[in-house]
Amino acid sequence: MSRLGDSKIRVLLGTIMVALTLCGMIPVQKPIQIAARVPRFEQEPHTIRVPYVAQEAYTIQVPYVVQEPYSVVIQYQETIAVTKTAFPCRVSRNYSPYDLRWDSFDLREQRWVDGSWSSSEKLLLVVVCSQATRNKLIAALVAIIGAVAAGGPLSPALAAVLAPLIGSIVATVLTSNDYREINEQKGSFSRNWDPDTYYVLVINTSGKSVQFDLQIRYTYSTTETVTRYRTEVRYREVTKYRDETRYRDVTRYREEVRYSQVTRLVEETQQTSRTEYPYLPFAFVGILGLIAVGGWHYVASQKAGGRVRGRKRILSRT
Repeated sequence: MSRLGDSKIRVLLGTIMVALTLCGMIPVQKPIQIAARVPRFEQEPHTIRVPYVAQEAYTIQVPYVVQEPYSVVIQYQETIAVTKTAFPCRVSRNYSPYDLRWDSFDLREQRWVDGSWSSSEKLLLVVVCSQATRNKLIAALVAIIGAVAAGGPLSPALAAVLAPLIGSIVATVLTSNDYREINEQKGSFSRNWDPDTYYVLVINTSGKSVQFDLQIRYTYSTTETVTRYRTEVRYREVTKYRDETRYRDVTRYREEVRYSQVTRLVEETQQTSRTEYPYLPFAFVGILGLIAVGGWHYVASQKAGGRVRGRKRILSRT
C-alpha cells in the first residue's frame, strides 16, 4: 500500500510539473512602438517644354487679273440724208429815186421755190419772171419809156406816165407762174419753176432812195458724209492684288507640368509586437519538478527491483 501511494503521488507531481512547464512556455505578444525609416513614394512636379505643331496664319498679296472698263471716243464717218436750203437769188441793194433795175439768176433744176422781199418805201413794181416773160415785158415797156433792157434812171415825167399804165401792162404780159407786186413795201410767194434764167425787175418811182432786200430759196434732200463721235466702252486687263490669309505649320513650345515618382525615407512610429514569456519561471520550476519526480521514481524503482531480486534468491534457495 505504501508503494501504491508513492506512485500516485509521483504521477500527480509529474502532472503538475508538466502543467507548470507548459504554462511557463506560453508566449505573450506585447505591443511596442518603434521609430523606423520607411520609404515613401511621392509625385514630384517638374516643368518641361513640350513642342507642338500649330497653324500660323500669314497674309500674302495675290495678283489677279480683272477686266476694267474704260471709255474711248471713236470718230466715224456716216452718210446721212439732209435737207438743205439753196439761195439761187439774194439781192440787197439801195435803189436811187426814179430807178429801174434788172437782176438775174439761174435755176438749173425744176424746183418749188419760196421768195420774200421787203423795202424801206413802197415800190411801183416788183417782178420775178422767166426769160420769156422778161422779153415780152421789155417789148411792152419800150413803147412807153424807151430802152429798158439795161435798166437805169427814169425821169419824173416818164415815171408819172408809167405809173397808171403799169397795172394793165403787167396783167397783159405776166403769166400765173410769174410773181408781181404793185405799190407794195413787202411780199412773198411760192412757185414751181422749171430750169431757166429768171429776172428780177424793180421800179422805184417814190422819189426817195429805197433799200430793197430779196431772197429766193428752195429746199432739197441730199446725202452728205459727216464726222461723228461716239463713246465706246472697252476693256483692258488690269492686274490687281488682294490680301489672302494662308496657314503654315510652325513648331511651338508650351510648358507642361509633369510628375515623377521619387522615393523618400521618412521616420515613422510603427506599432509592432514582441513575443515575451512572462511565465517562463514556471517552466523552470516544472522542468526541475519533472527531474525531481523522475529521480524519485528512479530511486523507487531501484529499491523495488532489489527486493524482487532478494525474493528470487530466497525462493531459489528454498
